[in-house]
Amino acid sequence: LGARGTLHAQRTAYARLGWLDPDGRLRLALSGLTNRSEYQPRSGEWIPEFDVSLDQLILSGQYTLDAWTFTSELVRRSIRADPLGQKINQPQIGYYVQASRRFGEAFEAYLRYDALFDDLTDKSGQRQASVPGTDPSWHHYARDWTAGLGWQPHRQVLLRAEFHHIDGTNWLPFHDNLPDFALGTDERK
Repeated sequence: LGARGTLHAQRTAYARLGWLDPDGRLRLALSGLTNRSEYQPRSGEWIPEFDVSLDQLILSGQYTLDAWTFTSELVRRSIRADPLGQKINQPQIGYYVQASRRFGEAFEAYLRYDALFDDLTDKSGQRQASVPGTDPSWHHYARDWTAGLGWQPHRQVLLRAEFHHIDGTNWLPFHDNLPDFALGTDERK
């Protein structure tokens, strides 16, 4: 939109409830966040003042078994705004699952799968993209396979190398991944 104003938080609340089993192997947590903000345009800006709300609920779990750690999170996020008289109500569902294996004190290998969808009943984004004036289908979801290695030679130093295979751009700003209209396609750059 080219907005240059500022977002001012009007009200923010965060809560977290966690549980750790007596052996320290299993951790569970439920976290919630709610935020109400107001967009204040700069003087002379064409975008008017509007309100933005964000509600987020996160369920987390981690299980450690000797050198293995299994971690997962599920998030439900709802973003609501009304810029330029266009109501935006975007619920999102996302999750990740990760398996990690430690080798000695300093090395770790891990494999992770992340996914984020604007609509669980339209995981390809095709239905959402068919509405005139909406983003292309690939902007309504993201799927990411990650394989990585970590090395921690000192408790204050951590080096990681990751390989990602990503399909969809939901978690990227749309303007960072515009279609190449010059080529007459909707392919991502």
